[in-house]
Amino acid sequence: MPASTPIRNLPYPLPTDPVAHGADDIKALALALDGASAPLVTALPASPGDGQEVILVDSTTAPTWAWRLRYAAGIGDANKWIYVGGTPMFNEVTTAESTGSTAYIALATAGPTLTVPRAGDYMLALGFTMSLNTLGPANAYMSYDIGATAAVDADNIGSLGTGGVMGASVARERKKAGLAAATVLLAKYKISNTNPQYFANRWLKLTPIRIA
Repeated sequence: MPASTPIRNLPYPLPTDPVAHGADDIKALALALDGASAPLVTALPASPGDGQEVILVDSTTAPTWAWRLRYAAGIGDANKWIYVGGTPMFNEVTTAESTGSTAYIALATAGPTLTVPRAGDYMLALGFTMSLNTLGPANAYMSYDIGATAAVDADNIGSLGTGGVMGASVARERKKAGLAAATVLLAKYKISNTNPQYFANRWLKLTPIRIA
């Protein structure tokens, strides 16, 4: 039997191993190293091993996001894939568009929007620039729908608008636990009174914490 390393439990042959076992020991090491690599995948393995790593992507030929994940079998809930690094999901709408609505609505160019690929816990960030305010003071707010759940103030960010203000940018990040797979996150907007305000450079960014 080969010995194994103390941290990653990788097997290796000992000098005292019989020569006839050398090939088997080297094969065991090669298989262990092969399994320890992190392949690009578009779907998580059905039967992962503890400590197994993958890089989950939306496309293996032209990925727009990439999450390196490690499987932790000892976690008590279903979200056993831990995010250890990578590129978050991101979407933006740069067009400056206005609203005079005091309730959350989509702008003429709706979005940005993101679709949650796997159930789990995430960090969701959002931001925008109040690009123009010449029609009188009004505060501008951005929030987001979570599937069928309408946008709420608890998730929003806002910028104080006064006459002549241009280019005020705001951003915020918030933990959103228990998001379901295929949930659509759609940005919505409102202002504090009927003086229309412009929103530009609107963006959403989604980073996993642990996913199923």
